[in-house]
Amino acid sequence: MIKSLEDLNVYRLAMDLAMEVFSICENFPVHEKYSLTSQLTRAARSVPLNIAEGWGRRVYSNEFKKSLIYSLGSVEETKSALELAFRCNYLAEEKFLKMIIDYKIVAAQLHNLSKNW
Repeated sequence: MIKSLEDLNVYRLAMDLAMEVFSICENFPVHEKYSLTSQLTRAARSVPLNIAEGWGRRVYSNEFKKSLIYSLGSVEETKSALELAFRCNYLAEEKFLKMIIDYKIVAAQLHNLSKNW
């Protein structure tokens, strides 16, 4: 039974991934601080934050679903930013592939939650 936001596996996973992104970005070059680092951390942060916002509005089913769709958009933005980081050689291939797989899991969970809410 889902009684709180923290009961949502997708929220916990998205939060953990956002924290992992912050850690990864600490190793990016300083000149990326106001560009790729900022974009990537904002996108990653947006995933759990949109889930949380939707949770707060869950009495209106469509509002919750809309927030989950926004989270899906942020997942795709995060994946694209991770690919840019990888192509710029800021991120090792193994770490990049793991993060992409983890974000695909989040996307699938968001889709299923939206579909079945």
